[in-house]
Amino acid sequence: METIRIAATALNTHKLRSFLTLLGVIIGVMTVISVVSIIAGLNNFVSEKLFQLNPDVYVVTQFGIITSRAEFLEALKRKPITENDVETVRQRCQLCAAIGAHLQTRGGVKRESKRLAGVQIHGGTANIVDINNLDLEAGRFYTNTEDQHSAFVVVIGSDVRDELFGKLDPIGRTMLVANQPVRVIGLLRKQGTVLGQSQDNVLYMPLSSFRKRFGTRRSIDLFVRSTNGVPGMQKSMDDIFVGDVVYLRVETEHRIPP
Repeated sequence: METIRIAATALNTHKLRSFLTLLGVIIGVMTVISVVSIIAGLNNFVSEKLFQLNPDVYVVTQFGIITSRAEFLEALKRKPITENDVETVRQRCQLCAAIGAHLQTRGGVKRESKRLAGVQIHGGTANIVDINNLDLEAGRFYTNTEDQHSAFVVVIGSDVRDELFGKLDPIGRTMLVANQPVRVIGLLRKQGTVLGQSQDNVLYMPLSSFRKRFGTRRSIDLFVRSTNGVPGMQKSMDDIFVGDVVYLRVETEHRIPP
């Protein structure tokens, strides 16, 4: 009790000092809580947005990551990756657990009087849904059979759904991609934005349908998952031989959209 009395007397005698000391403690505690909250938020962002992109997947492209004009000119000399190259990789690569082919462009889509520009239009093999960890909210992804028969079906993101269909269920309905009627068979789960870029202004269609609509002269990108996870990526890269391998460049990335 004597200690409490002395402490109370000291606080009453030095009110300003007591206030400043208490304020310092409050600011310190708030700072610690804020830092912990930020770190927890970043961890959640990484686990939901980055780790789902499969760190054991790498991409083989004609151009790779270009950082200078000289690298661009050198990349132009490389041979484009063709469907025959993709099939060669499938047959020869013993350390590749999964191999997907992919093409991408941007374009407009529409339905009746509604239009949406700048949509990321992806053309890929059916296993892209697993390689890229695409999560469906409704419907389904296209199949190998639909890819082989160049079916004009699409899986759309939530931005495309909201802009073209509003509150309507898009599954089974028709829209236009580059003025080509296509049927919506799936809806991707909403992803939000990553680094300021919307991940929902997208659609996926079979690779053969993409090539039939947008041309066959584009170089194909290979999405490869290594057999032994991240530790086995380098050996998997070394196992890939597509024609004259000097013209190919293997790039590893977590595929954060540009």
